[in-house]
Amino acid sequence: MTLSRRKVGVIIALVVVALGGLVVLQTALLNYAMTLKEQAFRRNVMAALGQVSHNVATGEAIMVLFASDTADQMRIEARMEQYTSDSNVSYERFEKKLTLSDTACIPSPSIWTEGDTLLYTLTNPQHVVLKVMNAQSGTDTVVVDSFQTAGDHRVTIDKRRYSSGNFIWHYQTDSATAMMEVSDGVPGPAVPIPAGNSGKFKFVTSVVQNLVTTEFEPIEQRLDSINVDSIVASTLLDNGIDLEYAYGVLTNGDDSLHIAKPAGYETELRRSDYKVPLFPHDIFAARTSLALYFPGRGAYLWKQMGPLFAATFGLMLVIIGCFAYTIRTILQQRRFSGHMVDFINNMTHEFKTPISTVALAAEAIQRPDVVKEPDQVLRFTEMIQSENRRMRHQTDKILQMATLENHDYDLSFSDVDLHTVIQSAVDAVALHVESHKGTIVCYLKATTPILRADKVHLTNVVYNLLDNANKYSEGPPSITIHTFDSNQGVGMRITDRGIGMSSEDRKHVFEKYYRVPTGNRHDVKGFGLGLSYVKLIVEAHHGTIMLNSKLGEGTEVEVVFPVGCGGTDT
Repeated sequence: MTLSRRKVGVIIALVVVALGGLVVLQTALLNYAMTLKEQAFRRNVMAALGQVSHNVATGEAIMVLFASDTADQMRIEARMEQYTSDSNVSYERFEKKLTLSDTACIPSPSIWTEGDTLLYTLTNPQHVVLKVMNAQSGTDTVVVDSFQTAGDHRVTIDKRRYSSGNFIWHYQTDSATAMMEVSDGVPGPAVPIPAGNSGKFKFVTSVVQNLVTTEFEPIEQRLDSINVDSIVASTLLDNGIDLEYAYGVLTNGDDSLHIAKPAGYETELRRSDYKVPLFPHDIFAARTSLALYFPGRGAYLWKQMGPLFAATFGLMLVIIGCFAYTIRTILQQRRFSGHMVDFINNMTHEFKTPISTVALAAEAIQRPDVVKEPDQVLRFTEMIQSENRRMRHQTDKILQMATLENHDYDLSFSDVDLHTVIQSAVDAVALHVESHKGTIVCYLKATTPILRADKVHLTNVVYNLLDNANKYSEGPPSITIHTFDSNQGVGMRITDRGIGMSSEDRKHVFEKYYRVPTGNRHDVKGFGLGLSYVKLIVEAHHGTIMLNSKLGEGTEVEVVFPVGCGGTDT
């Protein structure tokens, strides 16, 4: 079945549409996957920023609380600004002193330290919770959390862990709560916290002290005692983000940048989408935000998506390659079908003439008047034998091509003189060239023309090239043969001034059954097997063949054989 041009066009169009749709769909899916990855990254960063903001605020509150004079009294001061219509500022000041008399009702906790041991006494069975809080990072470590019996209890303090920095020991039972500061391994006094009002006490202390601090201290000083960089780094790692970053503190409204570490990313920090309020419980202070910027964010996301993109890209290349190969095969099959039709037509024509000749000769021999004349019988018999040889030659050529194409052949290699082979082929084609009043000129200048080759097939190669040069020439043929030494071995160049061929014909001239159109000439016969046979034999000898041609100017064929190109004698 031969595919029509319309069917081939429809198939190619459908394949292209399907491939284009697949590429668009896959691109959309990859974009969606990247969007999900970006959203997950943003959620993790914002969660980390929220934890950082909480830890920074908590750490500042703890530092401020224990910076107060708690030995005999707690003193809380606040100054509030009131703005009048004439832009003058008036101040109100209030002061609250919490003396020991105010805390007389607070039970003194039975907790103290002896060396590297913390001791506490329970008058009755109670639930005990003992935590250690890092004043810089705001992180908690639970040491004890269990129901314990009445009596004395001991907890060993790991001095290696708590010998450097500020830590708050928080002791809480069913009946009492206390806090104790340990600075660089030196414990302070246990501060009792009333059980019923401890939440309000801490809240009021934190709020009022934060108001005072934010009114009089710039943000740089507020963060000076807190290792913000360490908190940010550890929190990001806890959220699965191991990536270089820059952080900065900005004032909301005018985007004033107070802190930027490391330097060089000020503009990116102002434009960053990763921002969270810093000290969110501030009331009178200017609102500030903690911003993060990740210089390698894009590469980080692409690295995470890399395996998916690589697999998708590889599979898409395979699919595109298969589609391209399918289309190429369809076009080649359609072109081959056309060549096959031409081949059948040519073969029918080539066989029809000798068959008709044989039939006429056979009928003539049977005629009584011819039988009586031996000379006539002999002439017709020779005619039948000639046409029979012609058909056998054509049949052998077709069978030979089928054998060569399947690589089911044996070449008989021996030492062959390329110049001798060329001369033999020239002698065979010379009569045909001279009948058209043409010329063949040889320039056999190769210094090492001896090859390991199959002499019969090598002779056929040269003969076919010369025969084509003769057949495809308008007017008297002018053929030139050169041999030369090449870096690859021995070269042979055959040039003619024939009709030449177009660039499209040059692409297919070595294909089986392909014949170059001859215009108005109808005396050029053949099956389109000559050059395909030449190419197969040259490649069987590990040689190379190149063809250059211009329409109307002639053709040049160059063949190069490596020295010792063949195998052993067979």
